[in-house]
This record gives sequence, structure tokens and C-alpha cells, in this order.
Amino acid sequence: MAPAATPRAATRIVGLFGARTRDIGRFGRPKRRTWTPGTQSCDIDAVVLGVDIDTVLTLAGHRPHIDEPAPDDRLAAIVARLRRLKLTDDELSGFEDFVTVWERQTKAQRRRG
Repeated sequence: MAPAATPRAATRIVGLFGARTRDIGRFGRPKRRTWTPGTQSCDIDAVVLGVDIDTVLTLAGHRPHIDEPAPDDRLAAIVARLRRLKLTDDELSGFEDFVTVWERQTKAQRRRG
């Protein structure tokens, strides 16, 4: 079991995150939480933590919670992600071209065996 952090160590740790020591008591108390991080902060948090942005936005309350698709429903999950991107007509055309080329290559490889 790790030793308990000293008050001085806790102060330094809190300072690393740009918080004030008087705010330590608020951590872990969602019922007293009076703010929601903005979407830009969520984007930064997702990059820093290496977490999917949709997960962070959902946890912050910016998006409704949607159950994860079953592993065999990966195609539906990909389509949902593409819809969230809101592609322009040019981007969508480029993506369609990519899929067409990929489809042709895949069919040719499967025919060759």
C-alpha cells in the first residue's frame, strides 16, 4: 500500500494542474460541481489523455450517452462516426473515390486467391 501524500505533496500536485489548494475539497463531489468544461477544454483533455473525444464530450455532458455497439456491429459504428464528421461535398466525394478504389483492389485480391 502506498504511503499517504503529505499536505505539501498534495499542494504541489494540485498546482501542476493549475488548480488552487482550496479547491481540493471539490474534487470527486459531482453534486457540488458548478461548472462544465467547455468543448475546447474537452478536446485538449482528450488529446492529452489519449482518449476518444466523443468519450470526453459524453462524460462532460455535451453529448448524450450512447451504448457502445456490439463488436459485430463495427460497420454501423464507422457510419455513425462518419456522420458526426459532417463532411463537405468535396470531402465526401474524395471518400467515395477512396472506397471505390479500395473495393476494386479487394475484389481483385480475393479473385486471385
